[in-house]
Order: sequence, then C-alpha cells, then structure tokens
Amino acid sequence: MESFEEMLEQLNQGYIFEFMYMDKPHKVMSFDKVTYTVIKYTNDNNSNREERKIVNTKVLKEMYRDMTNITYSY
Repeated sequence: MESFEEMLEQLNQGYIFEFMYMDKPHKVMSFDKVTYTVIKYTNDNNSNREERKIVNTKVLKEMYRDMTNITYSY
C-alpha cells in the first residue's frame, strides 16, 4: 500500500483490508464512501469477540499512521 488515498480508493471499490493496530487484528471496509466500518477482534477475560465501529475519514487517516501488516482480505 503506497498511500492513504490509494487505500481509500480501493476501500470505496469494495476491497476489505486486514491489519494490525495496537497489537490487535482489525478489518476495515467501506460503509458509504464517507464513513468506514472498522472491526476489532479482541481476546480478553477468556472471551473472543469482535467490536464494530463506524468511523469517518479523519479517524481512519489517524489510524493509518500506526497500521502494520496491511493485507487484502477480499
């Protein structure tokens, strides 16, 4: 992934990305080309669960700075 703008373009085309953020696996997908759904997988208190958040472009751009291991999911 070369830039944040390239990632946004691919998200808006329907791609889903997996990445590590704050040592937890996440996925991100486009919701309506202005907001994005971020799924965080957690494993605490002996339970596995996923948390979903809808974030705007500004929040996703801040997260992009600390994303690692960005890969295509679908």
